Amino acid sequence: MVQWQPLALLYLPATIASLWSARVMLRRRRATPAAGALTVVMLGVAWWSTATAVGSLSDQRNVQLAFSTAIFPGVSAVVAGYFCHSLAMVDRSWRLSRRTRGLLLIEPVLVVALSASNAGHHQFFRDATLVGDPALLMLQPGPLFWLHTMYSYGLLACAILLVLHAWVHAPAAYRRQFMWPLVSAVPPIGGNLLGMFFLPKNQTTDLTPIFFLATAAVCWWALTHQALPDLVPVTHQQVLATLHDGVLEVSRSGRIVDLNPAAELLLRRIVTDLPDNPRGQPLPAAVARLGFEPDRDTQVEITDVLDSGIDLDVRITSLYDQHGTCIGWVLVAREITEHNRRRAVLRDANAKLTHQLATIESLRAELAEQAVRDELTGLHNRRHLLGTLARWPADRQSSLLILDIDHFKRVNDTYGHRAGDQAIRAVAGILAGAIRGDEIAARYGGEEFVVVLPDTDPARAVARAEEIRARCAATPVPTDAGPLTVTISLGVAAGRNGDAEYVLEAADQALYRAKQSGRNRVEESAMTATHRTPA
Repeated sequence: MVQWQPLALLYLPATIASLWSARVMLRRRRATPAAGALTVVMLGVAWWSTATAVGSLSDQRNVQLAFSTAIFPGVSAVVAGYFCHSLAMVDRSWRLSRRTRGLLLIEPVLVVALSASNAGHHQFFRDATLVGDPALLMLQPGPLFWLHTMYSYGLLACAILLVLHAWVHAPAAYRRQFMWPLVSAVPPIGGNLLGMFFLPKNQTTDLTPIFFLATAAVCWWALTHQALPDLVPVTHQQVLATLHDGVLEVSRSGRIVDLNPAAELLLRRIVTDLPDNPRGQPLPAAVARLGFEPDRDTQVEITDVLDSGIDLDVRITSLYDQHGTCIGWVLVAREITEHNRRRAVLRDANAKLTHQLATIESLRAELAEQAVRDELTGLHNRRHLLGTLARWPADRQSSLLILDIDHFKRVNDTYGHRAGDQAIRAVAGILAGAIRGDEIAARYGGEEFVVVLPDTDPARAVARAEEIRARCAATPVPTDAGPLTVTISLGVAAGRNGDAEYVLEAADQALYRAKQSGRNRVEESAMTATHRTPA
């Protein structure tokens, strides 16, 4: 039957406040594991308070015993949740792993199983009797209950010590964020200890859920006035420990005040006799030589520090007290050994590539030049000549000489083709020495040559042709068969852009007339004027 139990009214506010806090924290569970863990704590409190309140409303021993047993899932949830909440508070990167979840579930499962089966072994509760009016259940704990209690308080002690350690080492501005988890745990723990060890033996009231009202009040105040668990700061040491760059704090006296693991690792690679704890030790000479000047920030690059093969990029920043006085420096060192190695490799590769490109360009230019040069004489070839004639400016008059070695077949037949080649090269040499500026001399084919004289009128072209003819006649050609006298005949014509083919044909006709007129002479095309040179 149901009995009036005033104490149930005290449990109800704890249930409502815990459920409200759980609802608020549940919304933030994705932001941080601390919010999720606190949700579990609040739900455990609500379960515990509700089971205690409902059980106290019955005057039946078995009903109250059943609800007294039913509180243990809530009790275990409070303990495990508070432990996880503490881990998340002190380490923002913490996440509940499957292994941790499995280990934390072992004790609650055993407690629920052993308390539910207590009627068969009486090791969790020795005895349970109703006392008082209204009747409340008085339990006599057994050895398994005390094991459960020792485990719960051990886990709570670990959680509290973790938060205390974080509170001690946190910057002053963040310490109060670690205070409210500690304060919220004091009332229920105190109420539980009071109920177990200090109340009279015939007093059966479970004060723990009632004291959870204070916990709910602290949580409410923290949620509305303090930073939420997702804003718990990462400590100074945690931040420095995650940096890959070495961070070294140096006092004005040149001693190491503090350093992160990366800086210590760098120092040990550079300085072989570094003490086990370098804090408080003088700065190694290799680093001290960098030079520290108050009120001046510098950045230097050190290559092969102390012949260690390590290259460093070091940034030095001054530190100041509240009065603006320099009290030391912070060194941020980044190893750039691999970066410098790659840069050197890249620099060498670029130099080789530049050299290769220059070689390729030189070969390309050489090939391009060879493509427009005659192999035997070194003069421009027919293709280059025709391309040049096609590009004659329309407003420029140019003259063109076409010449041929006289009786060349007789030279080949009498002295051999080698002597003929030597004769061709000799004439080509005279032409190469005779041209000026942008004039062009080309081998037109066989023993024929063409000379292009830009901006040259027919009269001057004929004079130039006479000079070339006379020089050839006066220059013996050395051959294997002895010196030979070689003469040439020349035809001269003039014209503008668009007339190149016609001019070339006209010059060729003039050459033909020179041949027919006795050779070793210059003939001008009839389209400009006639100029004959006596043999």
